[in-house]
Amino acid sequence: MNIFITGVSSGLGKALAAEFLHDNHNVWAVARRKIADWDTNKDLQSNKNFRYMICDVSISSDVEKVCKMMMDEQFIPDIVILNAGIMENDLEEDFLYSVFYKIYQINLFGAITWIDAFLPAFIKRNCGTFVAISSLFSYRGLNSKKMAYVGSKAALNMTFECFRLHLLSTGVRFITVNPGRMVGSKDGNGLMRITYKSAAKKIAGHILSKRSANILDFPFISSAITKILRVMPDFIVAKVIKFYRG
Repeated sequence: MNIFITGVSSGLGKALAAEFLHDNHNVWAVARRKIADWDTNKDLQSNKNFRYMICDVSISSDVEKVCKMMMDEQFIPDIVILNAGIMENDLEEDFLYSVFYKIYQINLFGAITWIDAFLPAFIKRNCGTFVAISSLFSYRGLNSKKMAYVGSKAALNMTFECFRLHLLSTGVRFITVNPGRMVGSKDGNGLMRITYKSAAKKIAGHILSKRSANILDFPFISSAITKILRVMPDFIVAKVIKFYRG
């Protein structure tokens, strides 16, 4: 299958690219950095099924360049994984609107731009899968200094829900993935965390198995706690946050 992935230069994106390549799929990937800066051992670029381009998903000319190249090389994705995103503080002593705006540009509009690019082809052939890499934070505003990160992921989730409901008959799938805390391999899996490699394997397995569930939340305990907090009144959750912040 042909897999398109954004934000592959580190973390989950890089692990997803490696996972799909391991299963002999063709991967076309984009990120903002030169590949030599992050694939230092040439693990990915040495694979004949891997194609990479520099692209800032918030810059339309970058997106258009990638789409044109893919069209020229007749690479039509079967699965589009929208992983690119940033997490920065936009609420310190003051509210930082410029940071807030940038995060929405990348985390929300930087994902939807690829739906705009590929959706017509998916509808025409009655198949194709979009995957939004969101976050458990999208269920509740628990991150006290990252307003835009939480909000943009919640908006992405709701946008995918709308696509699912209104394009159900087209055969195009919209899967939302809400991971909790992810760590490198040296830290290992735990009750409240999962390694990037394990997360990538879980996500790839869910997509390729064509399971009916269109929302994937993990790890289980983190997901359960977050959903419990979701139904609690704001004043109680605010006290919980204040307690843990000391």
